[in-house]
Amino acid sequence: MRTYAEGVYHFVIAFGGSCFASKTLFSFFEMELWGRELTNDIKKCQKCIKKFMVDIGFGQVKQYNSYMPKCSHNSMDYNFTTLSIFGYTIKKRIMQGEAMQEITNYNEFIDALEKAGFSMSGDNSEGIFTLCDQFGEAIAWHTEQPETDPWLWRMRVLKEQSDIAYGKLFFGKGGFITAKWFPYFYAVRRGNKDLEQEYRKGTISASARRIYTLLKEERELPVHRIKELLGFGKGKEERPLFDAAIVELQMKLYILPFGEERKIAKSGEPYGWPAMVYGLTENFFEQTVIEEAEKLSFENAYSQIDKQILLLNPQAKENKRKKFILGE
Repeated sequence: MRTYAEGVYHFVIAFGGSCFASKTLFSFFEMELWGRELTNDIKKCQKCIKKFMVDIGFGQVKQYNSYMPKCSHNSMDYNFTTLSIFGYTIKKRIMQGEAMQEITNYNEFIDALEKAGFSMSGDNSEGIFTLCDQFGEAIAWHTEQPETDPWLWRMRVLKEQSDIAYGKLFFGKGGFITAKWFPYFYAVRRGNKDLEQEYRKGTISASARRIYTLLKEERELPVHRIKELLGFGKGKEERPLFDAAIVELQMKLYILPFGEERKIAKSGEPYGWPAMVYGLTENFFEQTVIEEAEKLSFENAYSQIDKQILLLNPQAKENKRKKFILGE
């Protein structure tokens, strides 16, 4: 019986073509037989199918009624059709050298993120995409191990990578966007919009406007300094307004996290938990990223992101894709 790796290798060329390693030609008929063999091998179990799809870069599969026997684990039916609907997409990605392998450390995460272009930062894909689906057993949250703790990777990205943005970018939750794809999101969410004009239209809150105006003057500030300078107290009413405004500005791509900073005591010693530092989006990336965004039309940028989402997750629903792209 073939290994999973060999199965991927054979399956991706199920629609014909030549293997990039050996130049061997394979027919669709051969691949259909292999698809049935693979289906039997992994016992048509939803969990097994999902593992296979995760191994080659997808976390979800479609369910079909079929002529194949039912899985004894959950009575789900799977046949080769289930796999073949992903065939063209997977073939394209692997033939281009873009298949997503299991992630076992920080550097592999960065490589996978560069290939994907964007991702939710947590293990909830929100019906779109998260690289957490590719995490291997070595990856564990909140262990304080820089190479294998995804919680630490958020700040490592900001400190060590100049071409990846992190922040509350999707559904009000954490996510990553690479410099390659950031112009597309910028063109869709901001375009030529001016914050003052948006404020007068009522699409930007007063709290968000105050924070943005301050950051235009100061460039970068930690959260506690923003609160101090703008007079945001710790009251039950003001804190939610401040937190919501910070997320609002990130989702609309007016500001981004630049890193973390601790408070400084009178003695000059840092103390307390690190606080997020924010600055204007225009000061985060090189100017070329913003200039590239200005060349894109809303329609073209939206279309390109939508296509990439479907490449990463062919099952992503249209309404979810729309919210993801527009930052709703």
